[in-house]
Amino acid sequence: MKSLKKYSLWLAGIVIGVTLFNLMFYSDPITFRHVKMMLLWTFVYTVVLGFGNAFLAQGLDKFYDWYTQTSLRVVSGLVFTIVYSVLGSILVLTIMLVIPGKLEFTELFSAHYLKQHYYTTIISMVVSLFFHLRGFLIEWKVQVKLNEEIKRKQLESELASLQKQMDAHFLFNSLSVLREVILEDQELAARFVEDFSSVYRYIVDNSSKKLVALRDELTFIKQYVFLHETRFEDAIVVNYDLKNCDKTKQVLPLSVQIAIENAIRHNVFSDKDPLIIDITCVGQSIFVKNNLRVKAKSEGAGMALKNLESRLRLMSDRVLNIERTKEYYQVEIPLL
Repeated sequence: MKSLKKYSLWLAGIVIGVTLFNLMFYSDPITFRHVKMMLLWTFVYTVVLGFGNAFLAQGLDKFYDWYTQTSLRVVSGLVFTIVYSVLGSILVLTIMLVIPGKLEFTELFSAHYLKQHYYTTIISMVVSLFFHLRGFLIEWKVQVKLNEEIKRKQLESELASLQKQMDAHFLFNSLSVLREVILEDQELAARFVEDFSSVYRYIVDNSSKKLVALRDELTFIKQYVFLHETRFEDAIVVNYDLKNCDKTKQVLPLSVQIAIENAIRHNVFSDKDPLIIDITCVGQSIFVKNNLRVKAKSEGAGMALKNLESRLRLMSDRVLNIERTKEYYQVEIPLL
């Protein structure tokens, strides 16, 4: 009922608007008969060619999908519009001239009226273009929303999977560190357990988040670094240069920790030749840089660092930049 009312209002508006436009350029004296005939001609043309093309476009949208059958939809729209427009022009003249007895049906195919059919078809195709474009835009909007929803669910699933791998990896390594610390120095064991508890609480509270505050991540990093400094003593030296950090920024949870862990796992170091890790804020990034003493069987970036790259791709258009030279290995983590 609402659709019928809407189309009726559109029809009335178009008929009145076109009639008034034609009257503006009408040179002969305007009579009631002239106005009535203009309204009638405009009404018939609008119903047959205007709304006819609208329903034709809607029908084609149901048979041919714009998204998956684009070429077929375009070709079918062009062919059916031309055929319908020619038949519609003939139908209008039949209603307005042949049925009232003003013209023989065969005269509709004379040179004069064939020319009129041609111009009517051109105008009809221009009008129908609006309806075809409308159908395309509606379908395009639906597909964009659908694709965004599918992509969002896929990204959330991938992100959850990557975070689970990260949690398991960190827990395994932390428990290994704890075991060694307890065996090596029981006096530090109590503090180590306390800091380990704080670190893992941070993991539990924040690993499921997409982003965390940079200030919270840096507090966590200092606790995490202490665990390794306790284990390796003078074999690890960590330098901080965080005065230029914008603490209002956010970062992927555990991203700095992963870069530090990667340095520890893939390098050989000792008290005499320590692993030196520099953590620095520059611009919109935080850098984790270490001197390079690569283990014989190391293959570069570990799984955790590759997972970090994947997580960043899911969250931002910025990338994880890794620079490797003969002297150092550096990971640039974007601040978001």
